[in-house]
Amino acid sequence: MAIEAAYFARKFGLTKDEALKTLKEARVVITIREKSARNGRTGIRAPNPG
Repeated sequence: MAIEAAYFARKFGLTKDEALKTLKEARVVITIREKSARNGRTGIRAPNPG
């Protein structure tokens, strides 16, 4: 993950610490969404027909 952080730091003008923190936070969000999707919760609701 350190190589990814260095890449994002250069690309977006962040410090390596800021980029690393952002990547870690993004992984947490992705993990939560994957778990929700596995449980059948996509976060998208169908319109109420009634």
